[in-house]
Amino acid sequence: MNKCILFSCRLLFILILSARKSYGLSSNVKVVLHPIQVTLTNVAYKYNETWFRRLTNPAPRRDYALQNVSCSLCGELAMLTGDSDSGKTTLFKLLLGKEQPSHGTILASIQSATGHNIDPSSMSIPVPIYLELQPDRSDGRVTTKDLLVDGCANFAVAPHVAFSIIDHFCRLLDYSETALQQRREQLSASDNLKLELLLACLASSLGSSTLSQLEAMSSAATINLPAPFLLLDEWLDKETSAVVRRVQQSLDKLADSGAIVCVITHKPERWNLDSIRRLSLRLGRLQPAAPLYHSSQDK
Repeated sequence: MNKCILFSCRLLFILILSARKSYGLSSNVKVVLHPIQVTLTNVAYKYNETWFRRLTNPAPRRDYALQNVSCSLCGELAMLTGDSDSGKTTLFKLLLGKEQPSHGTILASIQSATGHNIDPSSMSIPVPIYLELQPDRSDGRVTTKDLLVDGCANFAVAPHVAFSIIDHFCRLLDYSETALQQRREQLSASDNLKLELLLACLASSLGSSTLSQLEAMSSAATINLPAPFLLLDEWLDKETSAVVRRVQQSLDKLADSGAIVCVITHKPERWNLDSIRRLSLRLGRLQPAAPLYHSSQDK
């Protein structure tokens, strides 16, 4: 029965969307993203010591993967760098909630967007979304628009709410109408990556909303959502500098709208570092970030 209802909702979305030039509505419904803040205070994570780790770990022996990590992120694009075994992956696991700190606290809160005096408690903390694998471009059966419709159909939102949210994120990420009409295999490398960002934004901002919050959106003149929280683990390291810079323009706009985007990369020279906050880990401790020099031979 539930599968039949879900299929009917998706079919209804597709029929309505096919009659529109874009996801925008003629109504005055608008979407406002509210900044998310994550604060780490004296966070530490102790290794689970095993005989296998003692034999195979090449790094200098230490008991803690992370030690006394304190920082705050709010509406920004941040780059996390460091050698292997510096604690980067462990920190991501803590932010994702897959592991719990041995000591210290990680607190997330929502801030009211500038010019909007609302109660942040009326929204749920966004779901942190982890992106690591490159997008699969082999499925050419459906268009980008269909994939976004399927992404929204997983949440119990009214159709006009879904249209407005999708339209807002498409405009924010500069996702063109041409790209919306294309199948995945037809997309450029940067548009394919932006599609993954669009799907991640929908999952992050809507994923933790309660049924009552979703129902309230259907009659609201303004849809208030928490800004997305995205963790990118070497996600763009296989791309060229040109592709990375184009995708970064969308990430910059997301951060300006209040989103937290944290990136692990081993190729920071491919990024425009002027708009990025740099964090560096060494043996589990945050370090002052050293300056980077761009290589003229990088492509």
